[in-house]
Amino acid sequence: MVVEGYLKVYATLNNGKEIFLYRIGPGETCMLTNLAIYKNRPYPAFAVCETDVIGFTIPSHIANAWFEKYSYWRTFVLDTIVKNAYELFYILNEIMSKPLDQKLREYLMSNSRDGVVNLTHEDIARDLGTAREVVSRLLKDMERQGLLEPKRGKIYIKSSLL
Repeated sequence: MVVEGYLKVYATLNNGKEIFLYRIGPGETCMLTNLAIYKNRPYPAFAVCETDVIGFTIPSHIANAWFEKYSYWRTFVLDTIVKNAYELFYILNEIMSKPLDQKLREYLMSNSRDGVVNLTHEDIARDLGTAREVVSRLLKDMERQGLLEPKRGKIYIKSSLL
């Protein structure tokens, strides 16, 4: 259970690529963690702290007992699963239906704070489900178009991209 901060949940595909699944924030739990607990399966993903995180775990035997005994806990868990599943379907739709350069532009705009994206090419590639080299090439194209200025670990967005 996340109390403060944000986590990103990723899966590793059979080909070794990592793909971003969804984000977990304050007051939320992870859909895949819940499913692993309730179905006694291994956790099929991994989480990376996007910010500093404060959270806690609930032992699986207690979580299972709460699920059976308390309707408000059961509702909370099921609502979390539904929210994360819808996020996952949205992300899959984005991955499958948009050209990568368009996804990258939208990603940069949504991850920009005051015109600066504080992420590496590798971070962006992982979130978009592609290779770092592909992101670097697309960012270079955008730089040539005057849309941004990449620096080490930061990307400065110019007003023409927004």
